[in-house]
Amino acid sequence: MINKIRAEFLFSKGQKQAKHGLLEESINSFDKALSFSPCYSGIYLHKALSLSTLKKYSDAQQTLKKAIGIKPKNPAYHLFMGVIHYDHRNYEEAFNSFETTIELCPDNYLALCYKNLILLVQGKKIDEAGDLLRQYLKHANHDFQSKFLEFCETICFQNRKSDKSFDILHELNSEISEEPSSNILASFSLALMSFIYDLLYFSNPVKKSSYKHYNKAIRAQLTGQFDEAIKEYREALKIYAEFNDAADKLIELYWNKKSYHSFLIFIKELPVYDKISSLISTCRSAGKEGKDIERDIMQHSPLIFMFAYAYYQIGDHDTSFELVAILSKYGHHNALVFYLLALCYIAKNDTDEARIAFKLSLEKLLDQRVLYNRLEQTLKLLDESLNDKRG
Repeated sequence: MINKIRAEFLFSKGQKQAKHGLLEESINSFDKALSFSPCYSGIYLHKALSLSTLKKYSDAQQTLKKAIGIKPKNPAYHLFMGVIHYDHRNYEEAFNSFETTIELCPDNYLALCYKNLILLVQGKKIDEAGDLLRQYLKHANHDFQSKFLEFCETICFQNRKSDKSFDILHELNSEISEEPSSNILASFSLALMSFIYDLLYFSNPVKKSSYKHYNKAIRAQLTGQFDEAIKEYREALKIYAEFNDAADKLIELYWNKKSYHSFLIFIKELPVYDKISSLISTCRSAGKEGKDIERDIMQHSPLIFMFAYAYYQIGDHDTSFELVAILSKYGHHNALVFYLLALCYIAKNDTDEARIAFKLSLEKLLDQRVLYNRLEQTLKLLDESLNDKRG
């Protein structure tokens, strides 16, 4: 009885250590627990998971086999054996383990998800696997979903379809419709705004002239003439450089048109760029710590994120990674930041860190439509790849 209590205490301690990333320490705790209760199968499972995370694939397999030897009919042990094989890219063995899991527990949705993801990874039965993933994805946990997203985004990246990776960012973060507007309320608001600006600027010829271009830009934007809108916003700012409303509208327009080079060029012309550039330099030198830098980063975080986003899109992944890592470090923890961080890790070929970032992203905000959006895009890319090979 005393040995069992000691084993439980050490097992719990090891689980907490593993949760906080203290993997070597967790293995030590699990070994001590097993010395008191060598037939405690659950301890072997958690030890195996820690070993696998440390890239000790062979040791992880051997450890989990001991749990299976004690309880061969427990589907969870076969499931996690499959997960370990999958994480180490041994897809054939992973597939076999998931098949065994399903034989023992036919409605194990996680095993079904992994099995069909492996078929996609191997380029087999794409339509069938896609249909089944559509059915089972909603039952998957965050660990699987993060691996699923890592696979999908890697496919996009390898096929040079990085714009596909950013569709979700536009879906969640877009503020300007790319469709022409016929909204009567929008027209009324424009007329009211025109009247207010006339009252404010009638005595200042420079501001009034600038506003006329701004007014034309708004009208062009509402009717879908985006290039004309950009031209008029530029003219407004040329006349009156401190016309912040025009600058904000132009930033949003470049952003929603996905004109990333133009966006970066324009931002660098604005006074705020010097502030952000100085702040980034301060972060690099680590010369400023604590709440002050956190406050400054948070104040400028939307624009810093847009910089990171744009740099990734034009292929400057190192700069993008640096900026998004700064946002993450100094407390800007939202789904979009973690999603972009994951994409940067994929560009750096670090899939393990990408999975962690995707998991954080999913936990923060992202919903099922992200998963299904990615599934549809990935199936399309895989189909195109197969058709190319057949051709």
